[in-house]
Amino acid sequence: MIIWIVMLAFAFWSISFTLVHLYQGGDSVIYILAIYGTCLVMLVMGGFFYFFLTNKLGSNILKSGLLFMVGSIIFFISDNCLAHGKFDTVYRDLISQRTNTFLIMITYYVAQFFIGKGTFLVAVHYCEEKSIK
Repeated sequence: MIIWIVMLAFAFWSISFTLVHLYQGGDSVIYILAIYGTCLVMLVMGGFFYFFLTNKLGSNILKSGLLFMVGSIIFFISDNCLAHGKFDTVYRDLISQRTNTFLIMITYYVAQFFIGKGTFLVAVHYCEEKSIK
């Protein structure tokens, strides 16, 4: 229960940070950032939820939960790099566009690999379970 309170506090902090520090123009941008930020935080919370749900089950399903959780965190990092590169002038002064693009793409592909590998392990677990019974 405590982890969910911490995750919700992080969600509100993350969304408020994005809205306050990264917003620089456009009428509808602030609403889009709020909605997308909420979706990203829900993705990370879903990854944690699935990991804790699979914590007591078999090894393949536990690995899939861990991969989903790590993949969702890395995907969150990827999108944060994307948002800071687009909206944060201090971040753009510190990190070049080429380096930021590299960070975005590496974290994006690693996250997609982890999420895809986790999905594959769920399918393997399901097939093993069906063949045993």
